[in-house]
Amino acid sequence: MTEEVLVRITGIQRPEQQPEQNEEPISVVTRGRFYTENGHRYVTYEEIYDEAELTAVNTVRITPEVLEVKKDGAVNVQMVFQENRKTVSIYGTPFGEIEMGIATTRYGFDETEDLIRLDVCYILEMNGEHAADCELHMEIFAKGSQFSL
Repeated sequence: MTEEVLVRITGIQRPEQQPEQNEEPISVVTRGRFYTENGHRYVTYEEIYDEAELTAVNTVRITPEVLEVKKDGAVNVQMVFQENRKTVSIYGTPFGEIEMGIATTRYGFDETEDLIRLDVCYILEMNGEHAADCELHMEIFAKGSQFSL
């Protein structure tokens, strides 16, 4: 894998009140930096929030069993996705803090020389209440590799 990468993130949230609505995935493609440290794979990239042109730096730690996403900036949180495990963290926003629970029901990891693919299904809770059933798909493409939208 090259140091310069493209990161494609696709997410789907199905709120409990309207499970059949909001089925259209939200997809983002951005440039990132890939590196390894102590046998773990890392990707960093900047995320821009539309509301007030705020940003956060995301650091993603990847192993075949666990995905960790740490956001620093406009929002602050550390999310851990591990199959059959629930984690709770504080999601800090410019408007206040929210307790966020993530119960991962499926975690898929696939890696080739030029691509890392992650597929995660999880239940999202906000302040102890079920908020949505979610899917997260992340692809990390090596610079110069085959990438299509």
